[in-house]
Amino acid sequence: MLELKTKKIIENTIEEIVCKVKDLLSRIMRSTALFIENNEDFLNQVYEYAYNIIKYELIYCGNSTLLDYVKTDIVHTTYVVKFIKEEIEELSKKKQVQEQLITVNKNGFDDLYYLNKELLLFIIKSDKKEYQSIMEERIEVTYKKYKEVKQELEETKESTLLHITNIKNTKKKKNQLLRQQLARKALFFLNLSIVGVGIFGSIKATNKIPPIKEYRTVQTIYDSSHPENKEEEITYQKELNNELSIIEYSLWESPGYFRDEYQRNVYEYELDNEGLYCEDVEEYLTKDLKSHIILRDSNIETCSEPPEEMYTENKYVISQIFQNQDEYKEIENKTSKYFVGTILIACTILVDAVLVLIYLNERKDIKKEKEEVKNELMCQKKLLLEEKNRINSLIDQINDFKMKLNQQYEKLPKVLQEDEEIQRKIRKLNENE
Repeated sequence: MLELKTKKIIENTIEEIVCKVKDLLSRIMRSTALFIENNEDFLNQVYEYAYNIIKYELIYCGNSTLLDYVKTDIVHTTYVVKFIKEEIEELSKKKQVQEQLITVNKNGFDDLYYLNKELLLFIIKSDKKEYQSIMEERIEVTYKKYKEVKQELEETKESTLLHITNIKNTKKKKNQLLRQQLARKALFFLNLSIVGVGIFGSIKATNKIPPIKEYRTVQTIYDSSHPENKEEEITYQKELNNELSIIEYSLWESPGYFRDEYQRNVYEYELDNEGLYCEDVEEYLTKDLKSHIILRDSNIETCSEPPEEMYTENKYVISQIFQNQDEYKEIENKTSKYFVGTILIACTILVDAVLVLIYLNERKDIKKEKEEVKNELMCQKKLLLEEKNRINSLIDQINDFKMKLNQQYEKLPKVLQEDEEIQRKIRKLNENE
């Protein structure tokens, strides 16, 4: 049974299909007039299918035996010409089709003249959907593969240029490592000579450390309620700031109606003027210091039992550290000299040891890096050789595709050779040679 579909028609089946169509048309002609009259829709389908097969046969073979067969019978001719006229009506604005119609008109509009091979080829060419699949089968697949190989060739060339650049950079890196190795050796020997100079300089530097100045420092604790018990200690110390603390204790207040404890107020003051410090703390109680005293803290002390110490006027406890900057003695700074000398020598030796370790590590690293660079260079050269071989292989593939495409183009029917898209691709193909 012949399926009246043209979507899957390919070149190697066209002859078989043409034979089946001829056989079907022959059987239709042997049918009765009543059959033809009652099956008009079926006949339209058959002849529309036959018309499409004529066009495919023209595309694949350049000629059509089915077209010649249709011309032999007026019924076949009438039905097929009907579909030709419908298609011409749709394409009537095409200039080339109009030129072919002029030729038909000159021959008196006879149906037989519509079965003109050149006219049908122009109809085919004017409606690309009729032979688009053939173009893809004949040209597009090969052209797509050609473009893929072409793209791969371009990418491989770029990769090759990258390998060449990497080889140049690796060679530069190798030379740089050689220069670094020589520089490290020079610095190592220079460092050994600097160690001796450093130790000698460290010993000489310790002799320039100045003596320590220790100033006369008086530490005093004075209680105004017991002035005879004033505590005073004189020492020589390093420079420090004078310190003064004055604590004022008010009189004890006896318990009252609303209070069961004894209580007194406690105020702690400090001096805000460095120039008012006195070596004798008793002078603070005779000077007018109200404008130079700062209240630092205050609180209330309480006790439930009568205090052991009862005094009749406010009591002041003064604590002071006073240093006379004009009275001092100089002491040789042996500890500093020993400490600084030891530190300088130790630092010199330590720095030298660190530099030696760095040199040994860097020497090891440079040696390792040199080996890596050597292996990397060998690997890059191997890759470069592989890329060059790949380029030659791709060029051979491209030449094969070009030859195949040109051969396919030559085998195409004239109507397909004149297709602008196919011609553009073939021109582009040959321009890239």
